[in-house]
Amino acid sequence: MNNEPKTMNCFTLVEMLIVVGITALLAAIAISVAARIDNKAKQQLAESNIAILTAALQQF
Repeated sequence: MNNEPKTMNCFTLVEMLIVVGITALLAAIAISVAARIDNKAKQQLAESNIAILTAALQQF
């Protein structure tokens, strides 16, 4: 008979929780950066529209 202890090659619960936590942290950072980029793009679009409207009003 084989009396060698069986070793299981798998991740522990703590390791899985650490990976999930790091993944959640990276996702939160990515969402924050994406929101900031979106807000900056909207602001630049608004400034551009204001400049166009100002030029149109001056010509009128």
